[in-house]
Amino acid sequence: MRAVATAAAKLLHAPRWEDAAPSVLAELGEATCSSTASLFQHEVVQGEPGFRVVSQWPSVPDEPPGLLFD
Repeated sequence: MRAVATAAAKLLHAPRWEDAAPSVLAELGEATCSSTASLFQHEVVQGEPGFRVVSQWPSVPDEPPGLLFD
C-alpha cells in the first residue's frame, strides 16, 4: 500500500502528471515484482469505447514494449 500512496502523491503533486508517470510506474512495478506496469487513458474512437497506453514501464529497458506481450 505504501507504493500506491507514494505513486498517488507523486502524480497529484507533479506539475505535469505525464512527466511523473514513468518513475511512478517503475516504483509500482518494482514494488509488486511485476514485469510491466502500464497507464491507460480511456478514449472514444468513432463512437466506440477504447483506450490508449499513456505510459509504460518494462522490466527490460532495451526491449520494445510490444515484445513484452508476445
